[in-house]
Amino acid sequence: MRASLLAVAALSTAVGCKREPAEQTGTAAAIPKPSEVRAADGLPVEIPTKRTPAPSIFEWDKAPALREGSAAAAGCTIKVVREWARVDCSGERKPGGTPSDVEIKSGCSKDTYVSMKSHSNAVTALTPGRRCEILFSWTGTKQTFMADWPANKRPTLTFIDPVWSTTPRPRQ
Repeated sequence: MRASLLAVAALSTAVGCKREPAEQTGTAAAIPKPSEVRAADGLPVEIPTKRTPAPSIFEWDKAPALREGSAAAAGCTIKVVREWARVDCSGERKPGGTPSDVEIKSGCSKDTYVSMKSHSNAVTALTPGRRCEILFSWTGTKQTFMADWPANKRPTLTFIDPVWSTTPRPRQ
């Protein structure tokens, strides 16, 4: 048994399989991938134009939230991993109430997913030349999220003006 282990170790070394020192492996891992480097707008500097696999939960957790004013005003966060964008709206919005629904409105790729459990969530794959609109609803308002990637430009991700409920408020 011991002789066979030594033979496998010798064969591995002979065919070029060797371990890199820890310092080299750690250094290589510290260099960010081009899709992880962020531009001034908060989006990745290089955004793939061809579809990549959907990000893992680890990738979403690691991605920074965009500093986009309309999302913060809506009580939402926007994260981008490669060409994938995720919008998460949770908690109470003042004014506006609590999240109540989310639906795909128009122009989104087939790789767009929405969910409504304890909060509103949408994930969409950005596509050059395509504008995706997703309607987020709270108990007292609705607001459209727009992911727009015009040809030969950088994508923009923003919430457009809210539509407040037309339900009359009780007199005081």
